[in-house]
Amino acid sequence: MDGLWSEGIVRQAVWLSGLVPFAQAEAILQEIGQVNISRCSIWRRSEVWGAKLKALEEAERSKANALPEKWEPPSRAVEADRRMGVAMNGMMVHVRQKGWKELKVGAVFDIEMRLGRDEHTHEPVQMAHAVHNTYAAHLGGPEVFGEMVFAEARRRGWEQAQDTEVVADGAPWIWNQADLHFGQSRQLVDWYHADQHLADAARLFKGEGTPAFQLWFNSHGRRCIRAMPNASPASWNRPPTNCPKSLTACAAKPATSASISTA
Repeated sequence: MDGLWSEGIVRQAVWLSGLVPFAQAEAILQEIGQVNISRCSIWRRSEVWGAKLKALEEAERSKANALPEKWEPPSRAVEADRRMGVAMNGMMVHVRQKGWKELKVGAVFDIEMRLGRDEHTHEPVQMAHAVHNTYAAHLGGPEVFGEMVFAEARRRGWEQAQDTEVVADGAPWIWNQADLHFGQSRQLVDWYHADQHLADAARLFKGEGTPAFQLWFNSHGRRCIRAMPNASPASWNRPPTNCPKSLTACAAKPATSASISTA
């Protein structure tokens, strides 16, 4: 029991306060649950349980990133075909009385192949899907955030997975954390941003809005897509050999703030 309310009611109140404002959480509990708990009481309990959750996350982060006294490679015999992925990104959120801040969010997920339909050819194809997603978020610098994401990945069994990858938008701070915590994993630019970079190259070579732009963009994009399914895992972090030489050259250049979107 927590004062006037049971542990279950407090848990629901705190959970609601993470989804909606305190006043709305109060109204929902009164209307649907017939529970009279004021917004101030919800706020107080959110503060208490939020502090406990933060302490637990800090303990898990410290444990996951601490140097072991004796390192033993993890066994991969139990889940021989497990594939996992991590995605990281940053977004701007407005914090009351502090203005706009960057919130960094990471997702850890299993990768599951499912039968889908190609949007261009409409043929049935096997497509990768992110399933069983869990998240880590941090309002602060990338160093602590990277440790939080690694702690969550390790809790999920990252080191037991046979195949792992990091997917992101190309921001330098993300790849720094990927190299630090997920250096043995494949690192991929997500298709949305890769598509943007391909469009930038098309504008450079053919001009904005011209028929030649669209033809170049479509044909070169299809060539790269067709090249990927037959590539070996060791070559997935390199441009396909039958991609245009111009794209291969661009991919080999180090990313700069002028050429990489941090959105």
